Amino acid sequence: MKRILPTNQKGIDALQLDPTKSDEILWSDALPGFGLRLRRDVKKRKWIYQYDDVAGKTRRIDLGDTVTVKLAQAFDAARKAAADRINDIDPRQIRDEKTKAATKAANSLFGGSFLDEYLNARRLDPKIADKKLANITRHLRSSWACLHDVPVAQVTTAQIRARLAELRIPNGFHSGGRYAADDAQSAIKTYFGWLIKEGKLVAGNPVIDGRLKEKRARFLSSSEIVTLWNDSGDGDYGCIVKLLLLTGCRLSEISELQWSEISDLELDQAQIELSGNRTKNGLPHIVPLCLQARRILRDLWTRRTEGKLAVFGNTDRGFQNFSRDKKRIGIAADTWRLHDIRRTFVTHCNEQGFGGAEVIEAAVNHVSGTKAGVAGVYNRAKYLPQRRALYDQWGAWVEKRVNPQPEGNVVPFAA
Repeated sequence: MKRILPTNQKGIDALQLDPTKSDEILWSDALPGFGLRLRRDVKKRKWIYQYDDVAGKTRRIDLGDTVTVKLAQAFDAARKAAADRINDIDPRQIRDEKTKAATKAANSLFGGSFLDEYLNARRLDPKIADKKLANITRHLRSSWACLHDVPVAQVTTAQIRARLAELRIPNGFHSGGRYAADDAQSAIKTYFGWLIKEGKLVAGNPVIDGRLKEKRARFLSSSEIVTLWNDSGDGDYGCIVKLLLLTGCRLSEISELQWSEISDLELDQAQIELSGNRTKNGLPHIVPLCLQARRILRDLWTRRTEGKLAVFGNTDRGFQNFSRDKKRIGIAADTWRLHDIRRTFVTHCNEQGFGGAEVIEAAVNHVSGTKAGVAGVYNRAKYLPQRRALYDQWGAWVEKRVNPQPEGNVVPFAA
């Protein structure tokens, strides 16, 4: 029986060459022409995209190997090539142009014109706050000054790893230690991602490939949730923190929330509706609002400034003063981050058995686990009724802890 290309990364990792063959191509049944080539005499397994050119001749382009290119990345590259072919553009031409640009860029220095161009692009991005832009600029100009005279194509994971180790040691300007190093890593990772996206660099991202950052596992305990809730207050910061806890959303999704993104606030079916340009993975996302979240937003609505578009902050760009307000929380500031609240939501919902793994993943807009890989592109079950039930269970669980009441005398907490 003819084998089909697995639709998830786990299946790809476990894939072995048919022992009766020396050369085998497994084709995808989700995207014609996309496949993986396995050869007995070649160690690396290659992603490929095969198509017929305008003259009817069968062509094939190399999309990279499975070590440096994961399934989702290869699938996206093949899908773009297929779109080019539909528009009568030869994918090989696009590849050759990128290769030429990359060759030209091979001698372009890390701290040269590319860096100026990148920072200017970030400066023109209306979604980038001034403080964040200043932080990115500081790290790329100062923290990574040691790479300024190195061609971008020659920057290695080893060089980045060594520099990050230095930055993690509190010292003068970089007194932030581990957090400063994490910010510096984020800045350089995004810079290299931009170089690749713009066709200025063909090689993989040395930061991504190196897996330099340890996976963070911090989440807040039940007692810490109570402390966070009580200490955060009722101002913008406190309401953002509470909504992060109740929704599991990313920070920017709540801190930059617009009133136009909230529907049916007066109804039990109220929800936040985020467009793809407001989410990290670019996918539209619906967030059902539990009773506790609705109370907070309804109270904010009664206090809103007429004509103001954003829910939080003094401008329509949202709220930004997080460092100042975090200091009043009775949890050591260097032991937790606001993003840990999202992990807290996922962890406790899993532990309490709210919704099940797939429903929780959908609630936080993740495409992973059983929905990862190519299958996730075609099967994005929203589980909206199940997610609504999950949020109701979670909201009640949180309320029971932050506002405990004697049995039979439950009083809802104030927003």
